[in-house]
Amino acid sequence: MLYMRLSLFSALFFIVGLLGLADSEKDVSTTQISVIQLKNDGSIDWSQNEISARGIGLSPVNEKDAAKVRVLAREAAITVAARNLVKIIHGVEIDSNQTVENLMLVNDTIKTKVEGMVKGAVIKQEKDLGDGSYEVVMSVKIYGKAGLSECISFNNKVTDTVLEYNPKAVVLNISHEKSVETDVVEWTGIIIDCRGKKLLPTMEPCVLDTADTLIYPNNQIPKDYNMANGLVSYYTTVDAAIASRRVGVKPLVVKAIEVKGSNHPIISIEDALRINTVDKECKIRSTFAVSFLLD
Repeated sequence: MLYMRLSLFSALFFIVGLLGLADSEKDVSTTQISVIQLKNDGSIDWSQNEISARGIGLSPVNEKDAAKVRVLAREAAITVAARNLVKIIHGVEIDSNQTVENLMLVNDTIKTKVEGMVKGAVIKQEKDLGDGSYEVVMSVKIYGKAGLSECISFNNKVTDTVLEYNPKAVVLNISHEKSVETDVVEWTGIIIDCRGKKLLPTMEPCVLDTADTLIYPNNQIPKDYNMANGLVSYYTTVDAAIASRRVGVKPLVVKAIEVKGSNHPIISIEDALRINTVDKECKIRSTFAVSFLLD
């Protein structure tokens, strides 16, 4: 009986371990409030506006002085963490067709700015591992002062790549003159529920309808706003989005039907008309009070 109990316990422990391993290998992980893309030796936390990387450094094997061992190991860990941070930043998607690395390859100014930003990365955590090695976790912001967005030259108009693979796309105010009746509510923001659609976060997302009409953002994007806050925020629940204050306490929730280009949600024409009607009264799109829900 004791053997059976131990066997059952061991089997349960093994299964839990496998589940934990599987979860750790997901590309996108979600917590109660955060949407996090897991990368080798780091992550991109879209909800908390942060890119982080980890590095472990070793001191030279011939160094015997304990104080010098710690200093040299720490310096090595910072170098490794910075290198890993650059790799993660390279893979950040600007939109469906473009990454930061693509921009750096064709624009030396952006490359120089990104390299300078990494040099100013913040050390979030550090630990002497006690065996001659040292661990450091460094981070930079996606948006805001000294963040990745300041390194990139955003279009302050509708993303060209979106219009390229959606040649029929036009601005909502041009194609959708009609309005629909909505409840008399003082809406404070818009939430696009993309859960179950395998949408991936990006720095320049847009919302389209089933007729390839551009619903969000507007034709003109204030460059400074995109740099400071991004066009949307990413969360996992309505409550988490509301708690962020971006969409206010009474957001209109719209369900995405599908995703285009892996980053851009598509909504129904009826929901697009609802957004148009609400926006005429509440000016939500012009204040960028928009969040996406992911799972």
